[in-house]
Amino acid sequence: NPRYKVYTDEYPLWGLPARSQPEKRLILWNADKVYPSLYFNATRDPVIVVEGFKACMWVFQAGLKNVVALLGSYMSEEHRWILERIGAPVYLFLDNNAPGRRGSIHSAEALSRSLDVHVVNYPSRLVDDEDAQPDDCFAEEVIEAIGSAPTYLRWLMQWAQ
Repeated sequence: NPRYKVYTDEYPLWGLPARSQPEKRLILWNADKVYPSLYFNATRDPVIVVEGFKACMWVFQAGLKNVVALLGSYMSEEHRWILERIGAPVYLFLDNNAPGRRGSIHSAEALSRSLDVHVVNYPSRLVDDEDAQPDDCFAEEVIEAIGSAPTYLRWLMQWAQ
């Protein structure tokens, strides 16, 4: 079963017109709220990129309102285009597993050509936890991890050591 469900089959059950399954690569969840708040913001607050709905809501509840979800660990060209259009610094806070790290590298490489990109490190208590996700962090840890996130190049050097 897909990990991130976009409701389609339930529409007729709710008395609504049927919908086709949208492609996840076309959806940057919560971008409809973040885009206008950042695009017209002269201070250039960062946008935080996570994998799923739950992580997105958790980071939002921690007090960081400019957060979007990829609906997976892979950033599509469409996602990249939206983020570049916003033009804000990007903080990648993907899951602490192999797909999340590969997704962070792929996303950072693509975005670093045009944007200021940072990769968020997990708190020390979760660094070795392969199942850690942003919503496993306490709200204070989310804020601290994002506030101390190294640039993509520094992050790469940390991982090389």
